[in-house]
Amino acid sequence: MNLPNWLESRSKAFVVGYAVVLAVVIGFIDYFTGYEITVSIYYLIPVGLVSWSVGKGAGIVIAVTCVIGGVVGDHAAGIMYSDPVVEYWNTFVTLAFLLVVNYILSAMKKAFEEVSRLARTEPLTGLANARAFFEIAERELHRARRYKTPFSVAYIDLDNFKTVNDSMGHSTGDALLRSVAGSLRSQTRVTDSVSRIGGDEFVILLPETDSGQARAFTDRVRENLLTLMRQSGWPVTVSIGVATFVEPPPGVNEIIKAADTVMYAAKNSGKNRAEFAVFRAGKEPSS
Repeated sequence: MNLPNWLESRSKAFVVGYAVVLAVVIGFIDYFTGYEITVSIYYLIPVGLVSWSVGKGAGIVIAVTCVIGGVVGDHAAGIMYSDPVVEYWNTFVTLAFLLVVNYILSAMKKAFEEVSRLARTEPLTGLANARAFFEIAERELHRARRYKTPFSVAYIDLDNFKTVNDSMGHSTGDALLRSVAGSLRSQTRVTDSVSRIGGDEFVILLPETDSGQARAFTDRVRENLLTLMRQSGWPVTVSIGVATFVEPPPGVNEIIKAADTVMYAAKNSGKNRAEFAVFRAGKEPSS
């Protein structure tokens, strides 16, 4: 269930208010059409809207509001029932129906969000996966173009990681990767994004970060990772390529390619080091 584009970006309070207005409009229509033509089924619209976009609690409130509005409208129209029990029964059935819809939509939304999260999460480390990185980087590209701000990308490769898997076992290799992920997570800002995009390859997106800031950050990250490897007895070092974009490239593929190229420059220079490059549109990268 997708909301209209103009409603998707609105606050939850706005959506709730919009749903209340819809409920009132449906109530007036119900009043003017009389008891022979029922429009109560349309109360599903505001209830469904709020249940999906805001949550179960707000959906219950809207459902109760719709039912109360319907009862008030019936009394205002002078509708009389052969037995008061009929009115109570109709009210109960309508409320129960709306609450069931509210529960189902709320559960569906929760399941949808969980599936969406898992589809963007790398299971071993809990970091964002390659798919999530591309989505995040695409948003950063749009932001950088709009506000004319630089950003940097650090591409990290673990030197000799295969040796750990071969000599110490895959369980040790998995523990190493989880430890690296935890170290990277602890050193990044809320605005940064850490992703695992390959077996032993990690990418960090650093918004609003120029070359000087990227160097300071990378030196700290590399030192902490090397300390982690020494303390754990893992014969692994780190090669990092950092690409700083003063002007945003055409797309995410260009970001990955640039950072990957700089990382391989570090590997080809003997590994266990960081290389840096600044990219400007239409110009060769500079150190």
